[in-house]
Amino acid sequence: MVRVAVRVALFDLFPSKMAFLLLLLVDQGSTLFLLWILHALAAKRFHDRDKRGWWTALIYFPIIGALWGMIELGCLRGSTGGNRFGPDPLQTRKRDFLK
Repeated sequence: MVRVAVRVALFDLFPSKMAFLLLLLVDQGSTLFLLWILHALAAKRFHDRDKRGWWTALIYFPIIGALWGMIELGCLRGSTGGNRFGPDPLQTRKRDFLK
């Protein structure tokens, strides 16, 4: 809702359709870039939970996917010890700290 209000306000500032379309292109490009970063971080967290990165696709389902993703990625602990995606980062950090 806020984005729509900002776009309407910016349309008043940029009466030229070309400038407004350029602004929309930059807006959509930045949104896709941020979604890419979110997807990469979620895939790394799924790897920490010993699951494949493709599980991030479930996050994009409305309500249920977002709720499941919030619980799976935010509330549950990662797998203990190393898994097929690498060593446990928490154990590595403790070992480095104790040296």
